[in-house]
Amino acid sequence: MVIQEIDNEVELVTGFFWFFTQEEMIEHEGKKLTVKLEIDTTKWLPKSADAAYRWYMYSPNAAGIRSKQGLLTICKVSNSPYEGTARHLDGEPLPDDWLYTELIDISDRVQMEPEYDGVVVEGPVSAEFVITPREDYTLHEITKQISTIHHGMMSPEEIDLLSADRIIRHAEVYETPRKTKTTLLSIPRPIHGGVADLRLGTPSDDEACFTCGHTANINGKKTYTCPGHFGRINLAVPVPNYMYLTGGVDSSPLLKTLKYVCLSCHEIVLPDEILNPLIENAKKIMYENKFTSPDGFALIWKAIGDAYNAYYKEAKNPANWGAYQLSQGGPVPTPLSTKVNHCPRCNEKSPILRFSMKFGMGRRAEFSPKPGDRPRDEFPISRPYSYGEVHKALAGVPNGQALALGYNTKIDPSIGVPVSHPRYLFWERFPIAPNNVRPPREVPGSGIEMNDLNKLYINVVRANQTLLDLADDTQKSRRSESILFKACTQALSTQTPFGTPAMTKKFGGDSAVNAALEGMYDRIKPPGKTKNHIRRINQSKVTEHTLYSVITPNPDLRLDEVGIPISACIRMTVAERVTKDNIEELREAVIRGHPYEKRGTAALDKWDIEKYFGGAKAIQTFKPSKHIISLEGRPNSVKDPFAVDSKDGWEFPEAQHTWEREILSGIEARYAGVEDKSGMEDEIKRARREYRYEFASNNRRGLADNLKLGDIVHRSLRRNDMIMFTRAPALHRQNVMAARVVPLDQKAISFNPTICVPFNADYDGDTMRCFVPQSPEAIQECKDILDVNKQIIHSRYGRPTIASDQDETSGAYLLTFPNKSKLTYKGKDEDGNDTTITYNAYQKLDDDKKKKFKGPHGTFDGRIGYDKDGYVYFTRKALIEMLGLVYTRDDEGNVKYLTELPEPDLQNKYYTGKSVVSMFIPEGINCDWKDSTGEDVSIRNGVLRHGTLDAKGVKNGSMVLGAAFVYHFDYELGIRKLAEFIDHVNRLFFAAHLYVGYTIGIEDVSLKEPEFIEKKNQLYNEANEKIRILTEAFFNKKLEKLDDSYFKEHSRHWLTYDPLGWMELQIAEITGKFDKEITKLTKELQGTANQMNIAVVSGARAKNLNIQQMSGAYGQVAVGGTRLLSGIKVGRLLSHYKKGDYSGEAFAFSPDSYAEGFRPEHYFLGSIAGRRSMMESSMGAIQKSGYLSHRLKRASENLMIDDRGYLVNLRLGKVLSTEVGEDGLQPFHARGPDNPNGLSLELQPHFISQLCKHGISLYDNCDTCQIGTEHSLRGKAGRLPLNILSKLTKKLETREIEDPLSYFSRAYEYYLESKASPGEMIGAAAGANVGEPVTQAGLRAFHGGGKGSMPTTDRIVQLLDLSRSAIKQPATRFFLKEEYNNEETAKKLANFCSTLLLDDIVKVFRYLSEERAIDLEYDMSVVDTFELDLEFIYEYLSYKGNNERPKFSVNKTPEGLRIRTEGVPSVIDSDAYLLILKESLGKYQINGLISGGRAFADKAQHPTKEKPSWCVFVKGPVKPTPGRPNPMMENAYELIGEYYDEYLTVSNDPFWIAHEYGLEAALSGIKELFNEQMNDPINDRGLGEIDLRYIDAMIDNMGSTGYLSGLGKSGHMVSNSISLLGGIGGEDPGKSLRAHSIMGTADNLEGMVEAITAGKDLEIGKRYIERKSSNE
Repeated sequence: MVIQEIDNEVELVTGFFWFFTQEEMIEHEGKKLTVKLEIDTTKWLPKSADAAYRWYMYSPNAAGIRSKQGLLTICKVSNSPYEGTARHLDGEPLPDDWLYTELIDISDRVQMEPEYDGVVVEGPVSAEFVITPREDYTLHEITKQISTIHHGMMSPEEIDLLSADRIIRHAEVYETPRKTKTTLLSIPRPIHGGVADLRLGTPSDDEACFTCGHTANINGKKTYTCPGHFGRINLAVPVPNYMYLTGGVDSSPLLKTLKYVCLSCHEIVLPDEILNPLIENAKKIMYENKFTSPDGFALIWKAIGDAYNAYYKEAKNPANWGAYQLSQGGPVPTPLSTKVNHCPRCNEKSPILRFSMKFGMGRRAEFSPKPGDRPRDEFPISRPYSYGEVHKALAGVPNGQALALGYNTKIDPSIGVPVSHPRYLFWERFPIAPNNVRPPREVPGSGIEMNDLNKLYINVVRANQTLLDLADDTQKSRRSESILFKACTQALSTQTPFGTPAMTKKFGGDSAVNAALEGMYDRIKPPGKTKNHIRRINQSKVTEHTLYSVITPNPDLRLDEVGIPISACIRMTVAERVTKDNIEELREAVIRGHPYEKRGTAALDKWDIEKYFGGAKAIQTFKPSKHIISLEGRPNSVKDPFAVDSKDGWEFPEAQHTWEREILSGIEARYAGVEDKSGMEDEIKRARREYRYEFASNNRRGLADNLKLGDIVHRSLRRNDMIMFTRAPALHRQNVMAARVVPLDQKAISFNPTICVPFNADYDGDTMRCFVPQSPEAIQECKDILDVNKQIIHSRYGRPTIASDQDETSGAYLLTFPNKSKLTYKGKDEDGNDTTITYNAYQKLDDDKKKKFKGPHGTFDGRIGYDKDGYVYFTRKALIEMLGLVYTRDDEGNVKYLTELPEPDLQNKYYTGKSVVSMFIPEGINCDWKDSTGEDVSIRNGVLRHGTLDAKGVKNGSMVLGAAFVYHFDYELGIRKLAEFIDHVNRLFFAAHLYVGYTIGIEDVSLKEPEFIEKKNQLYNEANEKIRILTEAFFNKKLEKLDDSYFKEHSRHWLTYDPLGWMELQIAEITGKFDKEITKLTKELQGTANQMNIAVVSGARAKNLNIQQMSGAYGQVAVGGTRLLSGIKVGRLLSHYKKGDYSGEAFAFSPDSYAEGFRPEHYFLGSIAGRRSMMESSMGAIQKSGYLSHRLKRASENLMIDDRGYLVNLRLGKVLSTEVGEDGLQPFHARGPDNPNGLSLELQPHFISQLCKHGISLYDNCDTCQIGTEHSLRGKAGRLPLNILSKLTKKLETREIEDPLSYFSRAYEYYLESKASPGEMIGAAAGANVGEPVTQAGLRAFHGGGKGSMPTTDRIVQLLDLSRSAIKQPATRFFLKEEYNNEETAKKLANFCSTLLLDDIVKVFRYLSEERAIDLEYDMSVVDTFELDLEFIYEYLSYKGNNERPKFSVNKTPEGLRIRTEGVPSVIDSDAYLLILKESLGKYQINGLISGGRAFADKAQHPTKEKPSWCVFVKGPVKPTPGRPNPMMENAYELIGEYYDEYLTVSNDPFWIAHEYGLEAALSGIKELFNEQMNDPINDRGLGEIDLRYIDAMIDNMGSTGYLSGLGKSGHMVSNSISLLGGIGGEDPGKSLRAHSIMGTADNLEGMVEAITAGKDLEIGKRYIERKSSNE
């Protein structure tokens, strides 16, 4: 190397920092490291590690380095010349390995990276340099993520491979003895071969592992740590694995496997012609379809079970013999009855085994033959089979045959044995978990204690050693086998019949409890816990930067603002990175600092707020080590001038002297001559506090000056910071939103009053949580996704969820409705004098007197008035005053008002309410709709032309303007403009209350007019009497004697089926009619301008029910949806009512109202009902609906919309639908008045904005348009879905337009704005959007005060679970063919189809003991109702008596039949035998369809028909079996098939529909039922509106496996999950563990739960879109 002379005028670069990978570093002797570095052109080099790190993270020029593969480390590059070194000065020659290359700093001439501290050198340079790696500056390594997890059973070979030579033999654990009975004072040295052997890893930072040589990493600061290593116990005998002995798949997988295995030849006891198809079936399920789930496992077991039962079918009739009986040549007993297999391969017999876990008291956990119909000496049940015998049979099962049982017998290449095999159902080697996962546990005050697993493993070692010692003693060895099995089982789980071997103390908080030891499985599913560990990991997150507070209203805030107390703004911080733009602001924040916080600290006072508001809590220096510098004014710290050092001296004596000489002495001097020194102490405290703050600020000033770009300052919140807020339970998307912070001097969180609606919150003490996002990405997502302005449209049904509410809605109504009560009429009184009367007084005049008056005339008070139609108007001055309350704010909080008024629209000087509202509607907004009374409302080009604004127009949940904004502005801008409109106009509606006037008092709800009281009493007395007649007939059992008028709507069939239900239905109609009539009467007398009526009619608050209860009459009290029929006894509620009083009043039918007051007994009964509703909502419905929401989200969370618009199941990797809802619209696309149910795109704004050739909107009629418009469906028109395209083309059939291409293009653009976005997780949203309305329905239940019934979740759960309970209420409608479509035929068929048992038609059974007979007396009312054939009944029973047991004879009697027994068994008393006979007779079906129920003639609307038609409605089939043929339907087709149209049959049994018509038909049926439960489009009484696309997505997922599968534990949540982690993330981990391990599944972690659990990035939402864009 050439050494040049140093030029003193040139600055040489003697060192710098750069980035190198491990591969680039060259290691020399003596651990010297060098690198070869090439510099081609001019290059900037950092001078410090900090500068290098900052440049690497933020400079665009560092992109190439950031993309470099491998682990990067910032290294110091040394480049010092030898001259001038100590060695050179000592005269030593230049060493051969000395490396130096002259590099000249030219940064004074070339500017590069001026923001970072560095030098600039000129290339080219190619040289070797000495480097020193900075280990604390290790940078990125390409993150490795788990792509697949393979599951399987642990074979002995795999355990051997994992554990190597680490064999555990000793029961002792440590070399030193215990100091106490249960705990150790410190960790002694573990012994070699014990359960804590250091070869299995180390739980300590101080002691190295004997296998890998590394230590633990408790503090998380080490790069290389011990991962832990498995050990094993070589068991003396194989023992059953308890996990396969219990649960899941038709009891025990182990016992089920043994059932089909011959104990002699060890093969499956089925011939090849039966077994081979089963093997192919298993291959198809496991390898081809990859349906590796508990349900897939069950399908394999079902196939072999069905084949086994068919082969060994046992029958006496040769026509019914199975293959086994045919092979034996006769009706020999088969294994189905003998429980002894007869192997077709070796021709040997072997018993089917059972396993007894009744352990102790001389009994053993052992295998023994199952009892069966066989000779006692043939495989006696007392003969035990050793574990070795059973294991030998399982180990010998051929791999190919094991596949038929669901075992994945593919060979694992790493160990050369199958992935799973029946052999592995037993432990031959017992695995010992690494020490790292079972460290000793600290015990408060008494040292440490062994981990539970260590204690359990010790038991296994001891039991195993005992068995080894008894190898020659067979009898004792058998019992010791059971002890070893028990020990192994308890090491797995103590949630078994064996319980726990010992108790241990578990410490939590300040208390300790005795608890069972926890085995390995208990760590997944802890004892007594409802959530398993994985579910808790995914659902229970500890969060910081959280605020919890009561909420208060503040209309001064914008919709997207939240008022945060200043004290909370100071305490809560946000991480902000230092940039050039904000460095000065952050320096000021650092100087201000942060108040010292400790547990239980007092609230901040005004001084704290003045000093610390806008301050910062900490600085995080920009280094990989993440060094934190606290800015708190902590006492006795470097920021405290009064801090004391370790020697009790002053830490800062100069500061202390300054305090004493300049400040303290001055205060004392001022009080020296003052007698009253009471204020001196307070002044000293204030001065001391001020001095401490100034001292700390000066200290922080130095930190502020040292702030560098890239540092992170944790500063206090300030205006416009983003904050998320939520209220538990978080049920749907709008339950978590983000808003901008507004610091306010208050004690609680405050919102604009409108915001509480999505949370179902109000301001009576409700609380919310706030979370401060920290990372820039999270903050940006809050702005892009969670911002209130982005959440205006509800994700559940596409209408604004944040709009006008209550007072705002009634304010809109006041401005736009015709208030007739303000009108006057002028005329003559009775004396002929001029007079003016009100509108209400005029309405009460008779027709002759009305002729004497003229009008109506408006009124005017000088400020506001009402025109002749009753519409309000304002003077200019009054309007300006009112608009003074109507403003908005910009982001900085500046108030903005309207600056211009429109032209007066009434008499050229007044402003009507409609024109005032129009001032706030943006131009271009068009919408026509009908208000709640059916009157037209129209907005054109932003002007309210006519109509009244009520809830349908402006209120949250029903506002129809959303689509108009989206169409005019596009989706993103339209939603923002809609939010601005709502924020602005709501202030106007508030102001309307003050200026138009709205008050409500007791007189507004009281009706004392004689005509009202008279009419009310008349209605009540009529209803009360009708109720009395029905109730008295019921309790006296005379309902069937009522005249025919009572049976017009509901047939007499009901009486034989459910007399109580029939009566209550009748009474419900009576009370319902009373409610409607009393409400109508009340509203008519109160008038439309009544303040209570305004609240109800406008939709602002309350319902007609409230008007009825407050002003009219309460009506019927209902508890749980039904009348009270018992109190002090059945038929008598209270002692107030006489015995035998069956009037409606005696059964809580009340004529009282809240306004007039309740009688005590009615108040008591009403309170009971209200309390019951509250209890049901809080204790039952909310819990059920919350769990329902959880299950639906777990089952549907993997459904996503991909870039093609397809609905895909990420976990299954399947396309469920090529378009969501057949049109691809997002479920929350904006709805409008012409599209209330969201079935298509709202096209009204498009039709209004498009004009025909004559200048008239396509939405309006045009008399001039005579012909349609020719058009082509090419281009954009052809890309529109058919349901949208058909509406567009239909409009052109009668209208003439100039440019059809533009017409379709604009519609297509609007469609694209409304399409579902790629990456949208529609399944999770669907699950949440079902749970939310169901929960809210329960929460609202008590508001009825006992009126009506509470909505129930039961039917929803049944539908979505699709278990047997899914059809607990079966119903089938057989629609009659056209030629039989009449009431008479329907009734006759209903009689014929009604299922009747003998019990149903017999009034009395009389026992005749001496004659050993029973007399049956017919109930002729039932016989006549159903037109039964008594001769048929006689012949049917005679046939039964001759052919079945017990045998009997039948004779006719005048009242019915006499049944006489024939031959009473000697062991049974004759009277007892008659009782048995009576029970047997009563269950004989003598009428109706097989497995059917009661049938009724009904006239109903078929989904495909326009008019109702007659059908037979059957409450059946009873107890249908999922997946099996339906006997009732087959019987119906056979008996009445000629009368009904098979293709119009409607059933709520999805399994029958799937069996008969296929999967798609069944899914369609479920969708209809689900839609009816949620939306109820016919009766409008659903649990809560939800878009059909959500329903489509969830129900399509039910068929994703190719057959019907529910969304609960028995479906996609667990049983259908092809992911083990996904299944465990649902519930029942044992079920998933068994199936997945046996099937050897490969989990690709594509679902949400498994990906999160395994730490794999999910490519959904924004990440999905970015990935697709980068790929393209």
